[in-house]
Amino acid sequence: MFSRGDTTHKNQHGALVARERSTAIRYLSAEANKRGMYDDQIGATKKWTADELAEVDKLRHAWLLSNRLGISPRFGEVKIGDTLHRRVIGPHTIASFTTEYRAFLFNIWGTFEWVAPEGVEDPWVYQDPGWSEGFGFDEEGAMIDPRLRDGLYVGPSRGHIDADKAGEVGMARAYGYGATMGAWCTDYLANWAGHEGMVRHTKADFRGPAFEGDVTYFDAEVVDKQADSEWGVPLVQIKVKLTSQDGTTLVTCTAEVELPV
Repeated sequence: MFSRGDTTHKNQHGALVARERSTAIRYLSAEANKRGMYDDQIGATKKWTADELAEVDKLRHAWLLSNRLGISPRFGEVKIGDTLHRRVIGPHTIASFTTEYRAFLFNIWGTFEWVAPEGVEDPWVYQDPGWSEGFGFDEEGAMIDPRLRDGLYVGPSRGHIDADKAGEVGMARAYGYGATMGAWCTDYLANWAGHEGMVRHTKADFRGPAFEGDVTYFDAEVVDKQADSEWGVPLVQIKVKLTSQDGTTLVTCTAEVELPV
């Protein structure tokens, strides 16, 4: 089943700040297990040598230094075909997946509140989203024990850090978060754009998960320039691709980035 939804961000004056439009594919866990899409990944956690890890660290460090001062490239200087500095994240671990989940604002008490659209009493609480057995929340119990509403312990996110639970929903082993991969793309582009630039729009397609033990490589190329855009600012269009160490495509992303003239 394809489900689509919009998340709208406004400031205190009611002015639109951002809009996210998501399309998700929902499936029966029994069907996922029957198809065995990731069976070839079971037990295939990569063991990295010291030399390989040193190369990963070298790439990571070079990217961190690539725009340390936040200097924005000028629109007139950027050329179609220019490439961004390669980035790498990983190897992914249970610890890194856990800290990613804990970085989401909705996991911190007092930082997150549902604001229902006009005419909707409550868009989420107490509805049945159709989780598989063993992946639901205890909403009433969580009023006393917050762990009962914490996805890493009893909720739907358990599969991300629990290989057995991952297997119950058709995944080979612990795996990363789609929301995190989307944030990675924006962060990567914003680092290149610098303090005077702005990521205006992205369209990201998630093609595969970042599994435990894998690393994720970021590569990007400038594919178009627009001196006069619909936002009234000069934009460059960039194609971003995230891949694993074996070349498997995880994310493809097309983005429009504002640059100073």
